[in-house]
Formats: sequence, structure tokens, C-alpha cells
Amino acid sequence: MGCVKARMTIYAEKRLPRLLVVRVKDKEAWHQEAAVIAVSNTVDVGDEKISDLQKAMKTMNAYIPLYFSQVRLNFSKNEQQKPIEKNIPKWKTRKATITKPSIDARTRYLTKILGKQLTEGGCVKKLQDLCSHLKHHPQAKGVAVKSGGIRHILKILEQTSSANVECEAREALALLGYTQPVKAHGIRLLTIDGGGVRGLVALEVLKKLEEEAGQPIHELFDYICGVSTGAILTVLVGVHRMPLDECEKLYKNLSAQIFTQTTIRGATSLFMKNSYYDSDCWTQILKENMGETNIIETSRKSNTPKICLVATRANTNKIQPYLFRNYNLPYRVTSHYQGTSLPCLWEAVRASAAAPGYFSEFTIGDMILLDGGLLVNNPTAIALHETKQLWPDAELQCVLSVGTGRHEPIATTSEASIGWATRIRTILNSATDTEGVHTTMHDLLPGSMYFRFNPYLSDEIALDEIDEDRLAMMMEDTSLYLRKNELKIQEAVQALTQGKSPLDRAKDWYQYQRQWQPFSIVQNNAPPYQVTGSAKEVVDILAKQLGFCYRLVRASDTDWGIELPNGSWTGSLGMLNRWEADMSSSLYTVSQARSRAVAFSYPFTVDQFSFGYVRPVLRSDETGFIKPLSLSVWGLHLAALVVVFIATCMIHLCHSHIQDTREGDDEGKGSSPWWRRWWAGVTTSRELSGRWVYSAMLTQYGVRMVAGVWLLTAYIVTAVYRSNLVATLVLPKLQLPFDSLEELGRSHITTWVPMGSRVQQAIMTSPPDSPMGQLMEQLYVGPSIPEGVMGMYNGTWAYTTITRTLHYFLDAHFAQVGSCNLYIASSGFFGASSLSFAFPPGSPLKAEVDRIILRLHDFGLIEHLLQDQVRNSSECLKPVGSSLSRAERPLSVSDYFGVLYVFVAGVSLSMAVLAGEVMVALVRRRQFEHDG
Repeated sequence: MGCVKARMTIYAEKRLPRLLVVRVKDKEAWHQEAAVIAVSNTVDVGDEKISDLQKAMKTMNAYIPLYFSQVRLNFSKNEQQKPIEKNIPKWKTRKATITKPSIDARTRYLTKILGKQLTEGGCVKKLQDLCSHLKHHPQAKGVAVKSGGIRHILKILEQTSSANVECEAREALALLGYTQPVKAHGIRLLTIDGGGVRGLVALEVLKKLEEEAGQPIHELFDYICGVSTGAILTVLVGVHRMPLDECEKLYKNLSAQIFTQTTIRGATSLFMKNSYYDSDCWTQILKENMGETNIIETSRKSNTPKICLVATRANTNKIQPYLFRNYNLPYRVTSHYQGTSLPCLWEAVRASAAAPGYFSEFTIGDMILLDGGLLVNNPTAIALHETKQLWPDAELQCVLSVGTGRHEPIATTSEASIGWATRIRTILNSATDTEGVHTTMHDLLPGSMYFRFNPYLSDEIALDEIDEDRLAMMMEDTSLYLRKNELKIQEAVQALTQGKSPLDRAKDWYQYQRQWQPFSIVQNNAPPYQVTGSAKEVVDILAKQLGFCYRLVRASDTDWGIELPNGSWTGSLGMLNRWEADMSSSLYTVSQARSRAVAFSYPFTVDQFSFGYVRPVLRSDETGFIKPLSLSVWGLHLAALVVVFIATCMIHLCHSHIQDTREGDDEGKGSSPWWRRWWAGVTTSRELSGRWVYSAMLTQYGVRMVAGVWLLTAYIVTAVYRSNLVATLVLPKLQLPFDSLEELGRSHITTWVPMGSRVQQAIMTSPPDSPMGQLMEQLYVGPSIPEGVMGMYNGTWAYTTITRTLHYFLDAHFAQVGSCNLYIASSGFFGASSLSFAFPPGSPLKAEVDRIILRLHDFGLIEHLLQDQVRNSSECLKPVGSSLSRAERPLSVSDYFGVLYVFVAGVSLSMAVLAGEVMVALVRRRQFEHDG
């Protein structure tokens, strides 16, 4: 079926643009059918046959440093062997053809079905199918993203409680290139250099860092990059989350197992297999300890950092780094470095640690991979490049580079020339140097952000060193370095543990919410534009039903469109008014002024306007309520104790035996006022502490005093507690800053409204003394919806928009932080808003679109699209006394726990003292009877 070509204009409002279908004046330029590129049926007749010696020479030429790039070793004839032709039936050699349309159709099916209600088993199966499809056809990622795959999977991940579904969803998101926001204020990056057995030095630094921070390494960093031995540590610490002590034991055991080799056997292996040590044994060890899981599957675990292992690709015109990632880059984002995410973990480590001479090169497909340290022994620069591709808008918080130790003896020679061996050694050392990158990073990054730990060593330590004495010396040098740089480590820990600010959380929330569109949203800012949302889906239905094609074109300016004094309109409404556009692809709020400029379709939806603002802190009405176990209650305890103590002292002062002189004292000493007061205080203290039970004078003062103190305290606490009990039983009430439009005008709260919106027009055209006119003094008009949302989140202003869009911004995630909205539909000023597509005045397309929109309403398709987008809303509690305030709940036993604990404590202590006195009395009575 043919279609009429048309253009579509994108009206860009930064993140939430409006779209316009633009009519084509020159139809001949666009009247072309879309071409579909498919893979044709071909038969592979064989590749060139290259001898083993030629392969060896090609590999050896790749090993030669750039200094000798003009030197080529060529000991064999450059002969090409013709392929041997065999009579094989064509049906055996014919490859299965999978066309691009079939791949795209399969991709759209797998992503669309995830948006439906599925059982747990069905969801796991569909996610597995999508992951398998993306692994076999990586080029399908773009179609999956355009089809809303990320949006559907995020919705599944949010709603599910199944661990299996979560694992599959995380892997699918990683394959689609979705990257969650960083967990801290900015990007926290860790890089680990290569160095063979000197990886023990890096382990010691990580131990100290983990000890100071009190958190494991995989929780401290968002991105970890390693090369050679650093790649091993990256997998052990970042993926397997192995404790650092176990990592050290494993390192020492593997070193002793691998680097034990006789000279004769090593030389023979080097000549025959290009490796001094047993590469097969090394491969088997990596399989056992690193695992055979695909590197992309490590993203299934929650809180797993992004990791990158660096190798060197040798069979190219110029050797270059090759990256093994546990992530895919976002859609339409490319890196300067080649890489993959599909090999197994052991393969990635084996390639990154294939040191020439020590181990043989590693082959994956048609790639010959060598140790990454040959080209990039300090991967900090590569890691920085990768993180900026993953989080382009995030700041760097901490870049921590860990070396494996260095020994820099100062040696000079007086000879005029140096030999070839010295020259080659110098070139190789320069190629594997790590401090050059450090110097550059130190100059470019602030000192409070960039930290480099590379201990100085007393002697040169080889990559395959296994001597225990030399390893012990290396660890002593590392410990000494860490002690001297303890302050620097503390600064690094402080930079790593810095949390997120409210603005950072708002930005993360907004980026997350972009996966759900209120009506339409553009995913990119450059053509060809990719638009998603319910309005876009309806436009596609209209195009299919009416048989026209369209193109998306950006509008000339960034506002919806306002009327100028000369009667003309700006923005997208102006383009429609001037017949530069056929139809809007997004929705406009219908107003009387706009109706004079353009024609509107049958309402897509009718909605209300709302104000949104951050939820205030919940508090009780009674601010004087005293909780049990608080400082106020303990103050009451102390006051009661002082009262009882003074009362008891007064009793003893009035007692007759206090006034008598003690036996053996000087005459007049016991009768002095100070002496009587001192004796009264001592006696009262002994009685209050219950010490009379151990004295010869057996009285009941101990029981009476203890019980009296506790009962009096309990009475005081009960009186205070019960007087405020009713206030505590009412649910925490939200004191809103305003409950009506009049209160908003009197509150002087800044009110943010979208530029050119109906709300702005209503406020500006209202009388100054009206409730709407009072908002003019506190009005803030802005073109950027994200700016309005973030200002609402930070409490800067009240945000005004239609209710459905506000619900989109106030969904379940945002409600956990705290927010609410206030309906103003009952005020009668602009209670309801009609959202419709816009057309040029007198457009014949309007009648056709109205007919289809009516049918979509009849079948409930539009309501289904809107319900699928807006999943939840947050209703705020009204002030006390309003019609929607919460009622008091009935009393329960748990409400009296604060009072009961005082009684129970007092009664228990009194019973214990009484039991003690009874026991002492019985013992003394028996002793008295025995003595008598």
C-alpha cells in the first residue's frame, strides 16, 4: 500500500519536545519507497591458506616495538595456495539467511510482549529470549531501544519480587546499554596496573583502603578497570567479591604453582610454544578460579560495578587496546576503543594477562590478543574515557589509581652509544611505563579528586618472582609506604564516601523517569529523531489508517508558542498557523486564544490542573509531647528522686535519735546542726540505696524508699504521658503550605508555570485583586520542564501542570522521597483542560483524525495507553479540620507501653529489695536463736 510522504517537525522543549507533522511542498523529493537491506545468499569458497611459519612471522612482527616498525622478518616465500575444490552439494554449504527485517521484527516482538502482564515464568522466559537474541544479533539493540525495551524492563524490575526475574532483567538492561545512575555524588573510579606477582602490592593498598572506609571494594566504586594482573584483581574483587585475605592466599598459591619451572624446560617451551611457562596449565587455572560465565552475565548481580579488562590486539596494522566489558555502551554512543562483552571471564583474563615470553598469545575468533600492559600498563586514561561514555552528565568524584610498585634506580652511562640490547630494553620499559599517565592525570585532575598509590620498592621485582625473602621485602616496602601516606589514604576515603546531595538525587530520579513518558518524549537531539509515548503511538495509528508517511523535523524555537502584539504566533503554534505544518504529533492544552490560531481535534484526553510541591516533614500537633526514655522523662526521674531525698532528710532531722550525740563522739559534735544534716543525708542515702538490709539495724526503710521513688516517678510520667496520649494517637498530619488558590496567593510561594501554557495566560489575564491575579507577583515562567521539576523537588517553588503529567512526575519512586499535589479544579478558574492534536486552520485532515480518535475512544485504546503510562499517583494528607483529614484511630495496648515499663521496673525492683530483706531477716533470726 502506498503512502503520501510528509515531514514531521519536532518542537524541542529540551527534554520534553512537541512534535509536528510538516507538509512537503516538493513531493518529488520525498516520493521514494523505503529500501530494506538484506543479507544475500552466498557460498563461502574458502579463505587464503597461510602456512604456520607465515602466521608465526606475522605474530612476531606485531611484537616488534614501533621503533623497529620499518623492519620486517620475512623468511618464507609469499606463496598463496589455491583452495582445494571439492564436489559438495549446494544444500550442504548454503547458509541460513536471516534478513534485517526478520531480525527487527523479532526484536520488536520480544520488546513489545514485555509490556504486557506476564507470569513469573513467562517473564523469565521472554527476558531470556531477548538476551539470547541480542547476543546473537548485537545490531538489534537500536530497534529494541526504539521499541521501548528499556522502559518495559525497568517497569518489570520495579514491580517484581522474584530474584530470577531481577537477574534476567539486569542482564537485558546491560545488553541494551542502560546504565543506572552512580551511587554517590559522582563517578568513583578504580584502576589497577599490571605487574605480575607484584599484584600483591595492589592487594595491600586495597586492604588499607577497605579498612579505612569500612566498606568492601565493590561498594566503594562504580567502575573498576584492570590490566594484566590488575584484570585478575578486578574479577576477584569486583565480580566474585572475594575477601582480600583470600585473594592474597590465592595469589601466592597460583604464583608458586605457575612460576615454578626449570630453565631447560622453560627454554624448550619458549622455543616450541613461544611461552616460558605452561600456558595450558595457566588456562586451566583461570577456568577454575575465574569461572566460565560470560562477562556480560556478571551484571545480573545487584550493585555489581562496571568492569573493564584491557588487552592488546596484535593482528592489526597497528597494535591497539582491546576492552572486555561487562556492559554495552548506550544506544548511539561509541567508544574510541574496540571491545566486546560476550567472552567468558577466564577468556578475558587470559587475554589481558598473556605476557609475551611468559605465556603464549590468546586467540578469540580471528583476533590475536596479548597482554594489555604492552600498550597500556596504567589504564586510567582508558577508564576515564569509558566512564564519560556511560555517565556523560555525571561529575568525577574520585579517581583512584593503584600501582604494583616501582623501582627507579638512577643509572647513567658515559659511553657515546648504547648497544642494541640496552636500546630494546629501554623501549620496552617506556612502553610499559605507568608514571607517564599518572603525570598527565595529576596535571589535569584536581588533587582532591585524583589519588595515585604506587609504593617505592627497594629492589626490582620480576613478574614471576617467587622467592619468599624478596616477596617479604616487597610487602615491607609497601607497608612502610602506606604508613607514610596514611593521611592521603584518609583523604581518598573521604572523597569516596561522599554521599549524594538532594539535587543529585533529583537528577537521578528524572533520568530514571524519562523511561516513562507522559505523552511524548524525544530520546535524542539530532536527526533522525526517535520519539516515544502514547501520543506518538496514536500518530502511528493515524498514519497507518490514513495511509501517509511522515518525517520528524525540529521546530524553529523552543516554546509552545505565544501570541505576539501584532497577532502572529511563535513556536510550533506559529508553524501551524502559517500552514508550515500539517498536524502536531503531541498534545496541546486547548484554550480560547489558541483556538483562534489553530484548529484542535476531538479531545485526546480531558484533565485537571494541579500544583505540586515537596511533601513537608510530618509532625504531630502537640509539640510538647514527652516520649518515654527521652531526656525529659529521665529529668522527671531525677526530680522525683530529689524530692524524695529531701523529704526523707527532713523526717530524719525531726527524729529524736538524730538529735542525740553518738557514742564515742565529742560532746557537742553530734548536737551541731551541720552534724545532724550530714547524718540525715548519709542515713537517707543508705536507705534509698537499700543498704540497710545489710546493716545490723533491720528496718523497712529500704523497701519503702525504693517503692516510693518508683511509684512517684511513674505517677508523674503517667500524668504527662496520658495528657498528650490523644495527640499521639492521631496519625502524623501534613501541614500543607496552602489548601486553596487564595491561600497560595497569600503564602508568597513562588509558582512555576510553563511558558506559553494556559495557566500562564489565565494568570496574566486575571484581575489583580482576584486569586489568580495575586499569583502574578510570585509567578516564575520557565521554558524547561526539568527545571520546574527539580525546583519543585528542592522546595524552590510550587510546580504547575496538568494532573496526569504531574502524576507522572509524582509516581511511586518520587512518593518514597516525599511529594504531593493539590487539585485546584474546584476553584473554577481553570478546572479542566482538553488535550488535543493541533492542525492549521481549515485543515481537511482534522475531520479524518477526529473520526479515528472517536473510534479509539470507543474501543478504549487511548485509555489503555494512558493507564499504561501513569502507574501511580501520590495523594497528600489535608490539614487538620479539612474534609479529607484522617480520623483518629482507637486505643490499643501498644499505646500504653511507655507507661507500663515504668510500673514494671518499679514493682520489680521493690520486690527484689523486699525479697532481700526477708532473706537477711531470716538469717539473722536463726543466728540470734543459735547464739541465744
